[in-house]
Amino acid sequence: MLKQLLFALVTVGISFTVSAQEIIFQGDATTKQEASGHVNARLGVGQSLTISPVPLPQYNAMLQVSAVGVEYYSFVVRNGYGQIVELENLSGKPDSNYIDLNGVVHQGIYFITFETNAGNITRKFAVI
Repeated sequence: MLKQLLFALVTVGISFTVSAQEIIFQGDATTKQEASGHVNARLGVGQSLTISPVPLPQYNAMLQVSAVGVEYYSFVVRNGYGQIVELENLSGKPDSNYIDLNGVVHQGIYFITFETNAGNITRKFAVI
């Protein structure tokens, strides 16, 4: 069934991206690991990482990051096609609660992935 659906999508010219993932069992915790080796985080009790405002206005694209119980070291912003539009290493930047995306993002859907002490955390946001 899945093969038929994928064939139909390709036949009509719709492109898509499929990422390889494997399930890793570690005791009682299960995490997903991408083919590149990055582990997606499973946040525990009292841990959170949020972004705001969502949706993000294009004219003032300052994304605020709020992390509780999680330290983040770098981020990558990808557009809806998976293309990297911005990336930054935040090491040595003690006040990195705001990410300036002015001139980088336009209207559309984006994904931001943070490298953290708990693994990778991805959030989706729209720019209007």
